[in-house]
Amino acid sequence: MWGSSLKTFIPERLIRLARDERGVSAVEFAMILPLMVTLYLGGVEVSQGISIDRKVTLAARTVADLTTQVTSVTTTDLTDILKASSAVLAPYPISNAKVSLASIKIDANKT
Repeated sequence: MWGSSLKTFIPERLIRLARDERGVSAVEFAMILPLMVTLYLGGVEVSQGISIDRKVTLAARTVADLTTQVTSVTTTDLTDILKASSAVLAPYPISNAKVSLASIKIDANKT
């Protein structure tokens, strides 16, 4: 008696289990979530890196432009130029920022 009902009970359960699709969405979401989070955080980091690169380029152009507008650069001029470059780099920290400035001066005699 148990043998015949057990023979039909197990295959019916297996068929019902194979057809049951409840929870498939949750499993798919759990499998995709780490990839989605990684892509999101990677995108944020890349966009922030691009933004910083643009700010550094703009700061370099600002320093070059302000330096070339005066014939003789004084310490006060340099302080003002560095303040302008730090304003361009805002909101990013400038604690590790360094500026190298080189100039060539040609006098009226072209010497």
